[in-house]
Amino acid sequence: MEPNQQDYLSYSDDQHLQVHNINIKDIIKSFPTPFYLYSEKILEENYNAFVQGMQKANIQNYNIAYALKANNNSDLIKKLASYGAGGDIVSGGELKCALNSGIAADKIVFSGVGKTDREIKAAIEAKIYSINVESEQELYHIQQIAKELDKIAPISFRLNPEVNVETHSYISTGAYNHKFGLIDSEVITLIQKVNSFTHCEFKGISMHIGSQLLDLTATFEAVEKLCQFITQNNIEVEFIDLGGGLGTTYRQDQIAPKVDDYLEGIKNILDQYFKRIPKIVLEPGRRIMASAGFFITSVLYTKYSREIPFVIVDGGMNDFVRPALYSAYHEIYPGIKNGHPEQKINLVGPICETGDFFAFDRTLPILGSGDFYMVSDTGAYGYSMGSTYNLRDRPIELLMEKNNKIRKIRESQTAF
Repeated sequence: MEPNQQDYLSYSDDQHLQVHNINIKDIIKSFPTPFYLYSEKILEENYNAFVQGMQKANIQNYNIAYALKANNNSDLIKKLASYGAGGDIVSGGELKCALNSGIAADKIVFSGVGKTDREIKAAIEAKIYSINVESEQELYHIQQIAKELDKIAPISFRLNPEVNVETHSYISTGAYNHKFGLIDSEVITLIQKVNSFTHCEFKGISMHIGSQLLDLTATFEAVEKLCQFITQNNIEVEFIDLGGGLGTTYRQDQIAPKVDDYLEGIKNILDQYFKRIPKIVLEPGRRIMASAGFFITSVLYTKYSREIPFVIVDGGMNDFVRPALYSAYHEIYPGIKNGHPEQKINLVGPICETGDFFAFDRTLPILGSGDFYMVSDTGAYGYSMGSTYNLRDRPIELLMEKNNKIRKIRESQTAF
């Protein structure tokens, strides 16, 4: 059964917030806020949901390639590698991180529209599983670099299936007017060309239509288009990379698709088109990592502008940018539950930007200086999208291991 972050949250008898029955206020005594806290238990269960889903759907040959862009902390990636995960990377830095964290090179796929020559060279030399090609010029660069290295570069072509998805426009990637991938006629032309290349080996077709997908309609439509494209054009492939994007629940009234339903739907489509199903590569990031992370931030001050209450905390948009960037909603839990009046407040950070907020007009207790709030489901696109804007320190990262011991897995980057 897939974990729900709320299953691991509780309040103690004296009404203090707990994760896995560990009191957060006790952690704060040893580690200064703001900080990220990750749960190894949730991380492992989230990954295993994909493994078990593959087994239930009877998909035998697969690679669950964790998308490093979601969270690049090496300690967390080492955990995933130990479970058997591969890696989906989009830069040379992520390639280095994946390899150094124990992910096998033959389980790494490299996506992205702007790979540099240096990155392509590093990927070829590392002997990764596939470089997902997204333009004709990129293909020629790969061929030339591989020729200079006297090596064979394994490639796939990223098909843009031209489907519309229900998600934020900034994280939709599968329409013709997006920068990602190639339309079907371009892929056919490039497959014909690459067959004559001396230093590239065509291995598969990939796609990715967007992130935080809560309705599987467009996903299944895209999978079907990809399968039709392969079979109707008699393209022989070693693998099909179906990308990532499976959404997670950021609010309690939200319903996300179950991994089992997602994989069963994919298998039903594959069975219609293939007598022997190729290897299936998935690129989940958010679904594995989001609910495994929590962001804890302490109250500095409270103030009122006329009658509008502002609670100012020590964490800011440089630490966790999703609300400012996407107007993203995250559940927020007060560090202490009773004894404080509840009303609609604005929970904001110290950055010199009006957009520096975690919640506007949200009903929460008004906590005092020294108390804290916890922003939930921040494991994905939290620390990895952070910065030192305003020359602020980067927060520390902590791991709550399965034995409930707390271990620091990233030091603060101090700006002053």
